[in-house]
Amino acid sequence: MAQAVDGIAGYVGVAEVEDVQQTELAQALAVLIETLVAQARERPELRRALSTLGALLTQAGAEPRSPPVEPGVTQTSAAAPPSPALLTESITLNLGGLQTAVRVAGTAADIEAARRAAAQIAPPLAIPIGEELPPLPDLPLIARRARLKSECCRWAMIKRSRLSGGDAYETSARPTDAEFIARAKELPQCFLWMLDQYRSLPADIALEELADTYENLAAAAELINEMVDATDEGDGSRGGAYALLAEAQSALRNGLLAIDVKLDQDQRDAFEWLKRRTFAEHVYLPRYMRTDDPADPAKAKQLGQKLDELRTAYEDARKRRRDRHRLIKKVRYDSKNIPKGPPRDVLSHWQTMAATLEELINAGVPPSDTGIRDVLLPIIDEMPEELACGPGLTRILTELDRYVATQESVHDQPAESRPRTQEITEAAELLRSRTVVLIGGERRSKAAELLVRSFELNGLEWLTAPPHASLTDFEPSIARGETAVVLLAIRWSSHSFGGVRAMCERYGKIFVRLPTGYNPTQVARQVLAQASEQLRRLPR
Repeated sequence: MAQAVDGIAGYVGVAEVEDVQQTELAQALAVLIETLVAQARERPELRRALSTLGALLTQAGAEPRSPPVEPGVTQTSAAAPPSPALLTESITLNLGGLQTAVRVAGTAADIEAARRAAAQIAPPLAIPIGEELPPLPDLPLIARRARLKSECCRWAMIKRSRLSGGDAYETSARPTDAEFIARAKELPQCFLWMLDQYRSLPADIALEELADTYENLAAAAELINEMVDATDEGDGSRGGAYALLAEAQSALRNGLLAIDVKLDQDQRDAFEWLKRRTFAEHVYLPRYMRTDDPADPAKAKQLGQKLDELRTAYEDARKRRRDRHRLIKKVRYDSKNIPKGPPRDVLSHWQTMAATLEELINAGVPPSDTGIRDVLLPIIDEMPEELACGPGLTRILTELDRYVATQESVHDQPAESRPRTQEITEAAELLRSRTVVLIGGERRSKAAELLVRSFELNGLEWLTAPPHASLTDFEPSIARGETAVVLLAIRWSSHSFGGVRAMCERYGKIFVRLPTGYNPTQVARQVLAQASEQLRRLPR
């Protein structure tokens, strides 16, 4: 690993050492090496790759560069200017928190330029390999200090107005100054530059902008701290909050530089927190993380409005998640405690669950929610046919049916053999060798195969029923001569399909409503209850 860093640094020192004069490039190199070092601690393959790369770059950096020769020009020892003496010197370089000796080859001027460049490359963190990074800056502390500074900026305007009006400092300003200073002493590294009596303060408009900017920094830090601590964060708003914190800290830095305040601990801590956290979470911030891309402190009001809107959206999303969790928990509890008593008690229990499910959908939970699906899937066949389905529950049942159909098409396996109940045996005597049309829901291959096998059907034609389908779409299948029975799955069919019964009567087909599902036991029960006499009279 040391060889890799040595090689990278050697390459930079020789190939472009005279260009490494700007602070930004130095910082970029430090961040790059720091990142590589942190990743190499965890990934052996990266350490091996860096070692190989370092060896190659070290070799490239050690080769002296000859001046170019123009084509067609022959150089002689008499005409050639004297070559400067080539030297090799070891220079200590700070890269990514490592101190490493770099071999620099070149002229005396090259060596001196490398020495000057090395002095400017200072790492943001001095962490030897194998040691832990220091803790991230404390977001709540940043927020507390920034809010205090915002108050002090506003107080500075009030104090100046009082003193310019002739009030005495000892009585009108000193007590408040002392109070602010005492509060600052309770916070580490909290310097209230705006209360420095030896500093000339800017105009009120600049102080107002800085007060708003400090307030924005505090608001962004507080919001992100809540998002980081929240175990249910999942609405994707954290990245937006990171972007607003980046803008807030950049605007603060730009506003302070304009009044000759070159260092603010909260701005630096916010930048450091963002740099490390976004790297760890693989979040890309396209703006306001470079000195050549500063945010405008004059837009502090607009930024504050964005922060307010984001907080409102975040809190609304958290409320929805809490409501969803509470309601799903209630449905899960009810689903495990379905009574075994009289049908009236069972129906009442299901009605309670249905009301909770309607509340979930009204709260914005999608009908395809996995939490709802996991609760209902094991018990859906037990749903009483008398249960009235509201719009929310109807959508849930549709999505549940679509999911089951999709899963069966993905895992296309033969239908499982199930015990034949007495009801299935009796229905099979009536349906054997007949052709049946089933209307409603998504075609489920395993369910279709199980129905054919259970009732020994000659054939089963399963027609899906989209919400806007026309009855005429079903007419050819119903009118076909071999069709004996038409099953309408009413839970997964549009209300407009009530005309299917009339169409069946017109073509002399037996009509059966399926108020629950496709389970052979349920189908057998409905066939026996609604059409047993008709089927006994129907010739095969």
